[in-house]
Amino acid sequence: MRDACDYRDAPRTDASFAFAWDEIQPVLAAFTAQAGHYFHQVLGAARRILAARPSAHVDSLTSLSARHAIEHIGPGPDSDAIAPDARRKAVAECRRILAPGGRFYLGTPVGREHLHFNSGRVFDPRTIIAAMPRLGLTSFNAVDDSGALIQPADPAAFATAEYTCGLFEFTAP
Repeated sequence: MRDACDYRDAPRTDASFAFAWDEIQPVLAAFTAQAGHYFHQVLGAARRILAARPSAHVDSLTSLSARHAIEHIGPGPDSDAIAPDARRKAVAECRRILAPGGRFYLGTPVGREHLHFNSGRVFDPRTIIAAMPRLGLTSFNAVDDSGALIQPADPAAFATAEYTCGLFEFTAP
């Protein structure tokens, strides 16, 4: 409860991902029914990375991935501190370190934008795209609410989903 109140009262730059008591989602176990999302994201990113054939991938400037990570930055116990705007800083750092022509593979829950306090966020896919102003969206795939892999997918078509998994591929100019 203390973390919930700290998050609710923490300073922020905008009103997105506001705290709501009815959206609390305690992390009671590491495995959830959404495990299929993780599988498709990892496999999808691996295929795209293989197809792009970067000279290096892990922690490199030409190829970088973050799968099911950004949604956990700042909202509660998965993060180092309660910081509602921390996700913005993390995305900005990914943009900053990407070399010209480099690729950024970002996997995160997408759909009706909301906060599951103590667990993570679900982003409107357009929020993710808008957060990457200097990068071009190369591809977008999704695992829809029924667990089906949609490739390619239209990001706007998933803005009202409940818990779709989106895999974005961005390219730096």
